[in-house]
Amino acid sequence: MKFIPILLSVMSFSAFAQSTSINTSQKDLSTSFLEKIKPDRISHFSIVFGPGLDGNGSPVDSNGTVQDDGISSWHQISFGYNITKKTRFVVNPRFLIEKSSVSDSTSVGKLADPVIGITSTWYKNGNFTFSGGLNTILAAVSDSAIDRGTEWNPGGFQTINYDVNDKISIGSWLWGRYEYHRKDSTRRRAPMGISPYFTYSAADKLNLQAFYEVTGKVTNADTLSWSEGDNLNLSFSYKFNKTLSIKPIVTVFKNTDYDLAKGNLNFWISGSFL
Repeated sequence: MKFIPILLSVMSFSAFAQSTSINTSQKDLSTSFLEKIKPDRISHFSIVFGPGLDGNGSPVDSNGTVQDDGISSWHQISFGYNITKKTRFVVNPRFLIEKSSVSDSTSVGKLADPVIGITSTWYKNGNFTFSGGLNTILAAVSDSAIDRGTEWNPGGFQTINYDVNDKISIGSWLWGRYEYHRKDSTRRRAPMGISPYFTYSAADKLNLQAFYEVTGKVTNADTLSWSEGDNLNLSFSYKFNKTLSIKPIVTVFKNTDYDLAKGNLNFWISGSFL
């Protein structure tokens, strides 16, 4: 009967080995799955709108009128997957933080339309670079877009840049989008914008910049109109590290004759985790 304890020991060891093998396989499978879905790049970008420069804390619109909605912010997280050395597939969730309609002292967050598409360097020759992204907003998650029957809205944000030397660069941001609304034909339009800029690198981590923003839209593909909200922006940006750069921006408007007291102090916050 001495072989019975030995047999039981062998069976127990075999069961333990099988259990360990299963757990190891499951762990390897999970690790393999996570490696496959892990992005090659994760970055963030935020815009804080306001406060106003008049000292009352609330931002103003392009006419210098104080906005009772108060300071708000827009945020985007970008998950990028490399397609080539120059091109990346991106998935960009977005959300807003605004003042609560219930309490003036409370801010609330809500989801905004996410974006999927590609980013790339379209052309580069010496000091000249043309880069940007082509994407579409997933409008089906927006209540207003659902009400209008928005089906697609392709567009993108592009950058044209020329490095004059190691300190100075000039260029322009260009953006546009075509919106198609099945339930609201009057809302079929193509908003667009252009922002020429001048950048001076004062130090390794400090840049000074000026840019002018003009926006407009084509309505129903037959009428081009420009907004009256042209604005001039003066800013500096400081890069603390790879993860965090902060860019305070003084914005003044054409409609107020660029009156500093009727402008806003905005912020861009950006960085990369991977």
